[in-house]
Amino acid sequence: MYTIYDYLEFYKNKNSDLNDIDYLLFSILSYLPIKEYDGKKNLKEFIGYSLKFKNNIKKGSMAEKAYELLDKINNSSRYSNLKVYNPVFIKNDNTQFGALTFRIKNKTIISYKGTDGSYIGWIENFRIGYKFPTYTQELALKYLEDNTNLFDRNIYLVGHSKGGNLAISSLYLSDNNLYNRIKKVYNFDGPGLRYKEFTSDRFNQINFKINNYVPSGSMVGVLMDNKDYNVIKSNELAWKEHYPTSWQVFGEFFIPSALSAASKKIHDSSTKNIRHLEYEKMENAFEQLYTTFGKEYDSSFRPNLNDLKRFYSNMKSIDPEIAKYLEKVLNSLLNIKEKNK
Repeated sequence: MYTIYDYLEFYKNKNSDLNDIDYLLFSILSYLPIKEYDGKKNLKEFIGYSLKFKNNIKKGSMAEKAYELLDKINNSSRYSNLKVYNPVFIKNDNTQFGALTFRIKNKTIISYKGTDGSYIGWIENFRIGYKFPTYTQELALKYLEDNTNLFDRNIYLVGHSKGGNLAISSLYLSDNNLYNRIKKVYNFDGPGLRYKEFTSDRFNQINFKINNYVPSGSMVGVLMDNKDYNVIKSNELAWKEHYPTSWQVFGEFFIPSALSAASKKIHDSSTKNIRHLEYEKMENAFEQLYTTFGKEYDSSFRPNLNDLKRFYSNMKSIDPEIAKYLEKVLNSLLNIKEKNK
């Protein structure tokens, strides 16, 4: 079935209004492993600059897929007026954060990068479950504030995976002046918010601006509290469905589907089972767990079976309630993987 690759091939020289698939493109381009620069580059300049950093990217990574899409829009009239501003990428013991700004026609698009496979990146995926705002969510808001001005009247926030959560968080944290200029948020298979924020008056106020897209077998976007999912068919199964380049499209639209029973179970295990837990207890337990791996926070981390066994073993030393919650979530994730082998 058709995917974003086919969409870009067919629409690259059509000048219709931007649609949801275009915003997915911008969210994926944030994974390009480029270095920071100040100011702007047009599309031709940006492609030439990005190609300097193409060596040694991992096969099958989001960075590889970003380069594939970049090649698709090369010399396209649809994106010929695109300008790319101020990419920022930070990775240290406190955060793994990335973002860049696109401007095309009268629209300003802030794209937030998802997890890059570093240990701190994985840690952040857990931290959003018990802390708000996290340090990285605060960086996302600051980037938005620093890279928009009063002339930006049509702001769109986009992101895939953790990037989607950062887009939602930035909308949630924005002041009234900025909030009124943000037209929509596109969260592509990114986790939701804590129950405290999800049930707040603020979330009820902002929810109509949030567009959540998840594949039918989602294992990431269904984590934590959120609602109004747009469910999409995928050409892949299980973990591979998280790659949005596998999502099915027809024309300018995603192909709708229904959320699988396994994905619903993951959602339930990461929401209902956590609501009685104290955030402070969760923070203490998780921060204790991170140190038991003995890894540098900014180092690469590809969890394997031995890491999982060590994780289960280390859970014995933390609060029993937290350990029980963790076990349910992990079992839900493992079950969906097994069913789709």
